[in-house]
Amino acid sequence: MTRSASILQLAAVVTLGLSTPYGAVAQDSIFSMDVGTFPGAATNTRSNPGIASGSHSGLYLRFAEDLATLCAKPRDGRSPYRLNVVATEGGLDSVKRLRLESDVQMGIVQSDLWYYAKKLGDPATSAGNWLSTKTRESWRQIATDTRLLLPLYTEQIHIVVTPYGKDQFKDLMGLFKSKARVSVGTTGSGSMITCTLLEEMLLRELRAKGAPETRWKPQFLPADAALETLTKGQGELDAVILVGGVPFPALEKFAMDQVKQGLFNRTTSVAQLALLPFGPEADAAVDRDPDFRGYVKTTIQSGDYEFLTAEKGAISTRGVTACLVTHRSYSADAKASEASRHRLLWVRHTLYRLLTNLDESSDSGLIRDFGTPQAGDKWKDVSDTLRRIQRGDLTWASFGWSRHEDPVLMKMVDAWSGSTTARPVGTFLIDPDKF
Repeated sequence: MTRSASILQLAAVVTLGLSTPYGAVAQDSIFSMDVGTFPGAATNTRSNPGIASGSHSGLYLRFAEDLATLCAKPRDGRSPYRLNVVATEGGLDSVKRLRLESDVQMGIVQSDLWYYAKKLGDPATSAGNWLSTKTRESWRQIATDTRLLLPLYTEQIHIVVTPYGKDQFKDLMGLFKSKARVSVGTTGSGSMITCTLLEEMLLRELRAKGAPETRWKPQFLPADAALETLTKGQGELDAVILVGGVPFPALEKFAMDQVKQGLFNRTTSVAQLALLPFGPEADAAVDRDPDFRGYVKTTIQSGDYEFLTAEKGAISTRGVTACLVTHRSYSADAKASEASRHRLLWVRHTLYRLLTNLDESSDSGLIRDFGTPQAGDKWKDVSDTLRRIQRGDLTWASFGWSRHEDPVLMKMVDAWSGSTTARPVGTFLIDPDKF
């Protein structure tokens, strides 16, 4: 099967509407994954590890590249090694690769992908009831077999419109009720997953009030193409929803290009883009969801993007958590396969490199002077997230995915989080060889 054919098949599977069988006839044979022993056990288990990093337009790739650079440096007497950064079509593609490809041991995905997979894989719900038993079992496996290594940072939901659209729609629910034409991200992307779940929540809110059921009209476009289409003003698109850390690279680049082209003037505050707030009605719908509370309240500041300089105050929105994940099958148990043990070792040492550099006091610290321009500030957010867990402001259950059961992986993270003095950089406290 060609790559283009594979993408077209995947597109038929993950269209919006968990409870509605869009393209259901084609879905069964597309995103079906054989359930069984972890693949690749007979391959070269000592080959370099890999990390699935999402698309080229997001921050995940920058994070993965930072981590790969760390692994390529000698550290504490340990030899460098190559961490292969694997760009993917999005979160769905990343967990698929993690499950099926022997040379991908880690991935960066959004926390709400867990809830999406859980709903489709649960035979007790109507969501996904148009899928075959085998395909639903594959979704269930994604929800249960993908395990959390580390929560990273909050990703904001950007609801991008034109200034006219801001006057017309007011907030997310207004966009929804107006049956607007909305770009929800490419098929299988994190943005698409979030939009799918938000649509389900908003529909539930309307049904509860006895209001007519409505849907927005989804368009599956990459971020740069969607923003270009939105600003052409030809009526093809009303809004673009992007889910990612601030600044979202594609949005920041597009805004800066407007500045260079003279389409934005800081003095007169004229811009082709604006952001909608989440709004009180959509907030209430999310807060009442009985299953998933992973959409945290957050803001986008007026100084975060060039085109927002005329905004007064912050724009309220919701956010999901970017998570570093792995596969539950990796084990150091004597009964585990050699491949499983070697993959776990790769994960341990990669996490070790991350934690021993996530430190303001270290010369090579990710926060201090290592992170790329786009990802540098977000590494500080990783540190803040771990401290919030240590204080009890967050729990591991806040992120959907269950933690990996390997005691070494958990001890490394807990040792870093629980240190109240200088971080245990380069010490036995988080040394994967000395537990």
